[in-house]
Amino acid sequence: MRRNFFRVDMLHGNMVKNLLFFALPLIATSIMQVLYNAADVMAAGQYCGKEALASVGATTTFYNLIVNIIVGLSAGVGVAIAQEFGGNKWDEMSDTVHTSAVLSVILGVSIALLGIFGAPYALKFLGTPDEILDAAVLYLRILFAGIPGLLIYNFGAAILRSVGDNKSPFVFLGISTVLNFVLNFVFVIILKMGISGIAIATVVSQYVPAILVWICLLRTHQAYYFSFKEVRLVGKSASAVLKIGVPTGLQAALFSVANLVMQVQFNKLGTDYIAANSACSGIENLIYTALTAMSQAVLVFAGQNVGAGLIDRLKKLFFVGGAMSMSVGLAAGLFVVIFRIPLLNIFTDDASVVPLAESRLVLVSLTVFVHGLYESSLSVVRGMGYSLAPMVAAIFGICVFRIIWVYCIFPFFPTYLMLVAIWPISQLVTGIAESVLFLYYFKKVKQKAAVV
Repeated sequence: MRRNFFRVDMLHGNMVKNLLFFALPLIATSIMQVLYNAADVMAAGQYCGKEALASVGATTTFYNLIVNIIVGLSAGVGVAIAQEFGGNKWDEMSDTVHTSAVLSVILGVSIALLGIFGAPYALKFLGTPDEILDAAVLYLRILFAGIPGLLIYNFGAAILRSVGDNKSPFVFLGISTVLNFVLNFVFVIILKMGISGIAIATVVSQYVPAILVWICLLRTHQAYYFSFKEVRLVGKSASAVLKIGVPTGLQAALFSVANLVMQVQFNKLGTDYIAANSACSGIENLIYTALTAMSQAVLVFAGQNVGAGLIDRLKKLFFVGGAMSMSVGLAAGLFVVIFRIPLLNIFTDDASVVPLAESRLVLVSLTVFVHGLYESSLSVVRGMGYSLAPMVAAIFGICVFRIIWVYCIFPFFPTYLMLVAIWPISQLVTGIAESVLFLYYFKKVKQKAAVV
């Protein structure tokens, strides 16, 4: 196989250096992906008014539910490819690549149709105010037309990253991000298309990296190549992908369900609170995606080392990955706190919205580093091939705990910050639980390797 300069050796050498070298482009790629939504929020807040900003914000939680499912499903592709690559299982890898192509199209079209038809019902269920409901439904329906492109890109990018190539997804998404900003300028500022123009710009831009990433797989001479002539749905490969992807996607969906419960509470507070949350989400998501990107790097490292039988490296990966993730969260959080006003003013300068957004932003940013512990420990366990128990722990730690907080604790202290405080508290609880699970499964995997 031809050597690729941009491929990171995950099985040998300095783990800190290699993990950092692999994670940095992945973090940049993930941040660019979030900039899609940030560009929408900025365009809505600055050029379409507070109501448009609230309309975008009212759709964010529901749309993120779908995006999180897609990211979870792509994790299944990543783990399967990483383990096959680490174990030099080239035929199985080819099956997984071509099976993933079929799954991405089927799932993408199915989710898009469900979203387009279900958008008004979902937003009404969430208690979206009547004055922004029609605009929010229009915006969300257009966004769902881009779901197939988003899913096809994430599956293809997962393949490339799992063999150590994070440069290509980074470049492709960079092109797409620039295009999204340009199209927002054209559709919103020049053509005055309003919120529909914002959504169309996002959808068009989502299909660009989807096309580019699979062209890359078409042109490669490596074992993970893609060929239209070999497109097939192999049961064993689909099972390997879905074994990790479905629990991960389900977990992400349930997280979003818990956030939907919280969104209902925010919606009850009125348009100013919805707009404040929308502005904060555009900033906070940059931090969360950086931490998620670190966890994806840890996931790939774990998968390759398990596939190669290097079990002892997993314990070091757990500590190194956790320390690096928490450091990224702490640094990013402090940056946001220091520059919170200029950052918020990118999205809105409304005098009734900014103070609300500022209070939330400070609390979340100063505690977001605990999310790094949760993400990293969870990823090592998934990379080892276990997804059910981590999913259950995360559901109870994040979803159930948040719902209990909303209905059993929040009513006695019904303040905005008390509602926001559930994020760091639930993340800390879940991070501890996932760390305990790692210790359990590490011992189990090591014993199994010793027997073999």
